[in-house]
Amino acid sequence: MLSFQERKERIINTSHIVLIDDSAVHTVDSVEQIGSIIFVNVGNGLLFQDTMVLTLEEAGIASKIILNIKKYLDIK
Repeated sequence: MLSFQERKERIINTSHIVLIDDSAVHTVDSVEQIGSIIFVNVGNGLLFQDTMVLTLEEAGIASKIILNIKKYLDIK
């Protein structure tokens, strides 16, 4: 599990995020903190909680893992 600081840094150190629910890609405008909650501001008034997004690198790794699982299970 990531510490609060690690959660914040993973967003600060990326230029784009991928939404977990629909795979939409957004440019990171800023990172905002309200108490112990971290929000990613992508502009246009849209805020996403950091736990609901992946960085581009994380999304790429997850995609490779899914492809390997599908290959192992012979799922097309």
